[in-house]
Amino acid sequence: MNLGTWASRHGAPPRWELIDLEIDRNRGRIVKTTRDGVLVEFDTANDAVHCAIDVQSGIQRREPASLKIVCVFVHSYIRTFITM
Repeated sequence: MNLGTWASRHGAPPRWELIDLEIDRNRGRIVKTTRDGVLVEFDTANDAVHCAIDVQSGIQRREPASLKIVCVFVHSYIRTFITM
């Protein structure tokens, strides 16, 4: 289920549709949704940062008169494969 569908079912603000679009555009995968947040996985930190910038810019363009605070956290990890 994408965030737009989830948002309409749970009465979330329409900005979730923008967030969903940017996640797809930046090659992200939704891992978990909560009432007011989402956990997304990206292949690269670069994709994650670009998505965060695009989301914040998009919200500012859509709702310029209101102050919206969007917190974005980027955590980077390295996958390690050990063969024996």
